[in-house]
Amino acid sequence: SGYLGLWPGYVNNTNVYDIYPDYILPDDSPLLRYYDFGGDKRVAQVKHWNGPYFEEYYMVPGTEVLCINDYPAYKYHMLPSVIAYKPSIWSGRVIPSGGHPEQYESGERRDLMASYIKYAFDGVGIAKAKGVLHNGEVRRMVKSTTDEDPAYTKVGDKQCHHFVFALPDGARNIRVRLVSLENFNLSLHLANGTFAFKEDAQYKLENSESVKELTFETLPKGTWYVGVQCEDTPTCTLGDYGNGKYSGYQYSGNIAVLNGAPYTISVTWE
Repeated sequence: SGYLGLWPGYVNNTNVYDIYPDYILPDDSPLLRYYDFGGDKRVAQVKHWNGPYFEEYYMVPGTEVLCINDYPAYKYHMLPSVIAYKPSIWSGRVIPSGGHPEQYESGERRDLMASYIKYAFDGVGIAKAKGVLHNGEVRRMVKSTTDEDPAYTKVGDKQCHHFVFALPDGARNIRVRLVSLENFNLSLHLANGTFAFKEDAQYKLENSESVKELTFETLPKGTWYVGVQCEDTPTCTLGDYGNGKYSGYQYSGNIAVLNGAPYTISVTWE
C-alpha cells in the first residue's frame, strides 16, 4: 500500500502530474451528508499530482468508495479516487485521497476537503486503555513506534494515554505518580468509572513539573481511570523554502516531541 499500512490494500499508481479530473460522488457516498456539491454530486477539477487510485478496493472488506474519477483520457477513468476505512469501533477512520482538494479556500473543492475531515472526525474510535496498573508496579512507557509494542510506547504530542486500576475497599494512602523521563510537559488526570480525559477528570495536575503525584488518604473503591496527556507540541508555520521557490508548513520549537515523550506511571496504596 502507498499509505504505510493505514489502509491494508494495494493502491494503483497513476504516473501523471498536474491534471484536474472531476470527482463523482456515488449516491451512497457518506460525504453527501455534509454538502450537496451543487446538487449534481460532482466536484470539478480536483488537482492531481501522481496520487493513486483504488481499483481493487473491494479486496479490503469494509472499504467505502467516497469519490470516483471522471477523466476519460486516463486509465483510472470511473475508478475510485477517494476511499474510507474504519476496521473496528476501536479504530479511527482513515480517508486516502488520490487528489488534492486541501489547497482551496472556497467553493466545492474546499467543501470536499471539509467533508473528508468531518467524516473522519465522525469515525473517531472508542477510547481503549493501554493496560492495568497494579499496586506498587511501575509501568515504563519508553518504546518507539518502530518497536511495534503500543502498550508500552511513548506518548505523542497532544496525545492521551489511558490506564485503569481496581481500588479495593478500605484502601488508604493512595498515590498516583507520573514521571516525565525527558522533561516533556505531561499532565496527569484521574477519574472514577470513566476515561480520564481532561474535561472528565475529577482530579488533575497540569503544571510543568516533571514529577507529578496525586495523593489521597482514601478514595471510593472501584475502577479508576488514569490519563496521561502530552501538552507539548511543535510550532507549525506556513513559509517559503528553496530560496522562495516553494511554500509549505515548517515545524519549529520543541520538535523532539515528535519522536514521543517517555514516562513512567504507577499507583500505590496500603
